[in-house]
Amino acid sequence: MPVTESNILEQQLSDLAAYILEFERILPSDDTGFLANLLNRDRSWLESLAGEDSATQFIQDMTWTSMCRRVFRTCDGHIGLGHRTMREDDVCVVLQGSGYPMVLRRCGHYFALVGPALLYGFMDGEADRLRSDRKLFHQEFHII
Repeated sequence: MPVTESNILEQQLSDLAAYILEFERILPSDDTGFLANLLNRDRSWLESLAGEDSATQFIQDMTWTSMCRRVFRTCDGHIGLGHRTMREDDVCVVLQGSGYPMVLRRCGHYFALVGPALLYGFMDGEADRLRSDRKLFHQEFHII
């Protein structure tokens, strides 16, 4: 079977389901956990989704994705994941032509590139739509 984005998503969902079931398995007996709040049909769906897939794979995928990253919050309250060297007063911008937001640090009259960021709602062209709706503004940066 050729690897497609849909296949990858299905595999990740299956790995997540396996992780949830494994997490529930190791909970202390007096803890109700997550599954106790699900309807029987939803629990059955989760169990069938997990199949033989790997909880370990889910943990590994999440670890590699977040390695050397730092969680941050913008002044507007958006949560993101950026480079581990980020610090207070860095700015997160969407540079024209970039698929991901970038973190910049002021250096006098210029800015230095710190690295890419993941910022939900500002990736994959969403920033362009926000700018055309006048929810974001255009600003020029001189990067050194």
